[in-house]
Amino acid sequence: MEAIDELVQLSDSMRQAAALLADEDVDESASSSKRPSTFLNVVALGNVGAGKSAVLNSLIGHPVLPTGENGATRAPISIDLNRDASVSSRSIILQIDNKSQQVSASALRHSLQDRLSKSSSGKSRDEIYLKLRTSTAPPLKLIDLPGLDQRIVDDSMISGYVQHNDAILLVITPAAQAPEISSSRALRIAKEYDADSGFTVIFVSFYMLVLKNYVELLKTCSVEMGIC
Repeated sequence: MEAIDELVQLSDSMRQAAALLADEDVDESASSSKRPSTFLNVVALGNVGAGKSAVLNSLIGHPVLPTGENGATRAPISIDLNRDASVSSRSIILQIDNKSQQVSASALRHSLQDRLSKSSSGKSRDEIYLKLRTSTAPPLKLIDLPGLDQRIVDDSMISGYVQHNDAILLVITPAAQAPEISSSRALRIAKEYDADSGFTVIFVSFYMLVLKNYVELLKTCSVEMGIC
């Protein structure tokens, strides 16, 4: 059995157990305002441009989150993922209250980009919440926090997501900055809330880009030194 299928089964068992303990029915169509506890929360920590959204997009299996220069995350984005094998691999189902709507990744991405643009022009930093159903995503809640080097990201915003005992802290750093990761705010936060590093994952992004640049540099040096 694939690891993803085992994760789905474990997630279902955990949700049913939680519902029994709370003496509630497991309701897949629950309103987003009554957000049930998700199996695991993956909280992405890193600076602006570290590649947090791109890494989370790879977990979702669709380019839903804005990336690049115009895609900086300026407010927390929380995405509840439900895996549904009956859904086409190219499809994304957006669940709003008791309604389901098929949407494209590009439509979701542009919608998020618009909402983030409005957020950057005002004072509101309210969480943007989405509930998605796909055949590619694991049963997780993904939290894309704004870059930690932004002034809007204070300790209270961070602690609201990372202090839970079901949170996986995904520390993302670009390969070019990997040597300085020990002094990064992201790793300091992870150490503060997960001293034993039992729930911390460090992901080095843009590795291939740095490797490519390094190879090109070696080629240039070789030519200048007359090696080739």
